[in-house]
Amino acid sequence: AISRTISKEPKDYEKETLIAIVAKELSGRGVHLSPGQDISYVITDTRGKVYSERARALGFIDGDWSYDAKKYGELLYEAMEILIPPL
Repeated sequence: AISRTISKEPKDYEKETLIAIVAKELSGRGVHLSPGQDISYVITDTRGKVYSERARALGFIDGDWSYDAKKYGELLYEAMEILIPPL
């Protein structure tokens, strides 16, 4: 899971970034969020045409959802590039 700090009220996000999608999901489920709070989520389908299916709040992942293995591989590769200098 990925944890991020929200910077706005969920309704104030204009772009459908992953954090905005999850903040709006949680808000829609009745979870009150304020700027500065941390939320955790799983990237489910970064290329999905339906924004709400691109990421899910960690507490609401069930057997119907899976993670986006390609995206997590890309994130791992990016982290390795930073941690392990090129030879």
